[in-house]
Amino acid sequence: MTAAMMSYCGPFPSELRATFKEALLKKARQQKILYSKDYSFSSFMAKPIEFLNWNFKGLPDDQFSKENAVLVTKGPRYPLMIDP
Repeated sequence: MTAAMMSYCGPFPSELRATFKEALLKKARQQKILYSKDYSFSSFMAKPIEFLNWNFKGLPDDQFSKENAVLVTKGPRYPLMIDP
């Protein structure tokens, strides 16, 4: 799920990212793939101290901003995203 989020979610707004995540979770349930009930893409990819550091530097404390920060800092390629 993390690889799919990292690869495909960058250019989409938060509503579509949430829909995509729910579709991935539904597919995992159908295929009987084990996953964490409290799965969060950004929390899986970054430690809480990184979020605090980003907040200190001015990043808003919302899920969309956290996902964008993870995409920018953890991605192996140049990120393609839209951030209002």
